[in-house]
Amino acid sequence: MSPRFIRRALIVSIAVLTAALPSRAFAQVTGSLAGTIRDSSGAVLPGATVTAKSPALQREGTSTTTTTEGTYRLVLLPPGRYEIVVELAGFAQQSRRDVEVAINQQTTVDFAMSVAGVTEAVTVAGLVPVIDVSRSDVAQTVSQRTIDALPLNGRNFTDLVALVPGAKPDPNLTSTTNVEIFGERASAVSYLVDGAENNDPVNGGALVRYTQDSIQEFEVITTGYAAEFGLNAARGVSHLVPLLERIEADESLPDLARELFATQAKEFVQLQAQIEEVDTKLVAWHRADDCSRQLVKIPSIRPIAATLLRMKTPDPTQFASGRQFAAWIGLTPKDHSTAGKVRLGVITRAGDERLRSVLVVGATAVIRHAQRSGMASPWLAALLKRKPPKLAAVALANKTARIAWKMMLTGEQYTIKSATAISTGTI
Repeated sequence: MSPRFIRRALIVSIAVLTAALPSRAFAQVTGSLAGTIRDSSGAVLPGATVTAKSPALQREGTSTTTTTEGTYRLVLLPPGRYEIVVELAGFAQQSRRDVEVAINQQTTVDFAMSVAGVTEAVTVAGLVPVIDVSRSDVAQTVSQRTIDALPLNGRNFTDLVALVPGAKPDPNLTSTTNVEIFGERASAVSYLVDGAENNDPVNGGALVRYTQDSIQEFEVITTGYAAEFGLNAARGVSHLVPLLERIEADESLPDLARELFATQAKEFVQLQAQIEEVDTKLVAWHRADDCSRQLVKIPSIRPIAATLLRMKTPDPTQFASGRQFAAWIGLTPKDHSTAGKVRLGVITRAGDERLRSVLVVGATAVIRHAQRSGMASPWLAALLKRKPPKLAAVALANKTARIAWKMMLTGEQYTIKSATAISTGTI
């Protein structure tokens, strides 16, 4: 098990534990019912009993009493269809069936009660208004009926996000599990499952891919979402220690939660010690290998990337050219050319994913430094004028792989001349 996987698992575990704390800052995974009870003249009726019944409750029902203003509110209701019954002495009983309660939404149902006769009951069947004037966000719920009825390739429920206006699959990704919302990058979309964060910190999108059968319904909030859906702590490993210290000092948290976090904190300290030990060994191996020391002279390669190249690359003589080596890593585009027209698609993503990711990350760092300082090579400057930074990073990673292959094959050192030869296609 790699240190990065252990670290990621620890962060996810803490996120799940955090979701169990009784804090209002966390997103709700239930809905609510609210409304006003009046008589036939429009006067409010305090003291009326409002009962909601549904198989989703897994009990007979839940009740509340209207306030002095005649209002009622039933909270923490599981999503589903409900029957609402209103009773008050001297008035005819009223009920309304098939009232839909959706996740994270408040359904408003008002009643106008009439004076009771000898034996009288009023039943209203129908749908409540779709527009919720009490919310500022723009959201749409994908119901269980939609999830069950629509066919999905791979039974991945996130494909149904594309049904929401403004959402579409990211065109730069080969997988449709990542979507853009109103042009925002797919990696910026946050996924919450039962209130707990479920985001992949490396590739974006959902970290745990639940099957279609395990999802009852989900809501997509596109704009204007409430503060309860924001992050409650700064992201990143560097902010984890201060967060654990704050939790330890916060006496308002339940004792059990603090004990669990204390256990996680001990495991994190042990994990950091193991990572430092592994880093020390990697740096020692890198310094002892002459070729690895030469590879770090390439601008986008640091000791970890150089060590990975040396350890994971087979005999360089097995590759006929640097282009073939880059294709082995998966950094060359798919060829869809036809009838003399050159049409290149996304990269093949073949080969070692970790090695490819390290090279692309290094290339991205070089591009960001060049954009901030304005000191880009002529080749990179011309590339950035034609292509967006993401595609330029992949092209630079491809070039880096070809240079690294040449150095590992011949043992020569990195020079600007060798980089120029790569860019002109002579290697």
